[in-house]
Amino acid sequence: MTLIAYYSKTGNTRRFVDKLDQSAVEITPGLTLEQPFVLVTPTYNFGQVPLEVTEFLYRNGDHLTAVIGAGNRVWADNYARAGRLVAEQYNVPLLGEIELAGTTQETENIRERLRLLDD
Repeated sequence: MTLIAYYSKTGNTRRFVDKLDQSAVEITPGLTLEQPFVLVTPTYNFGQVPLEVTEFLYRNGDHLTAVIGAGNRVWADNYARAGRLVAEQYNVPLLGEIELAGTTQETENIRERLRLLDD
């Protein structure tokens, strides 16, 4: 089963990850992983990757296999932009984008994509 690494300041990303029923670890300062993982990252500051995620990826980016971006649609083009930025920088697939804690459909779509990764 794919490990999920996620950052959640407001709790939305954590609520989404809880719905996935996957092995997961919350990004904390200094966390180091020695296994492949999928990143779930929120988008902050008008379309930016949170500093905590950037620092985590600096240490662990070699194990990143895919990314899921989260955000709020009110930010238009910057909606879930952090996921797109990470996917491009690390040359990994963007498994999807979710709004806030993810809708039922978004959650199901991501679950299916994670299953395909595990096969």
